[in-house]
Amino acid sequence: LATVEATTEADYEKVIAAAQAAFKAWRTVPAPRRGEAVRLCGLALREHKDLLGSLVALEMGKS
Repeated sequence: LATVEATTEADYEKVIAAAQAAFKAWRTVPAPRRGEAVRLCGLALREHKDLLGSLVALEMGKS
C-alpha cells in the first residue's frame, strides 16, 4: 500500500522541529476551535469507516 523511505538524521531533526512548531501553534488555538477541529476529524473518520476498515483488513493480510 505504501513505501517507507530511508532518511537522514538531519531530515529527522527537521521533521521533529516542524512537529514541535506545529504543537506550539496548535496550543494557542482556543479550546472551542480545537474541539471543533477534532469533531470534524471524527466525523470524517465515521464517514469513511467502511473504507478504512477494508484497508485495515488488507494490511492484516485478510481480504
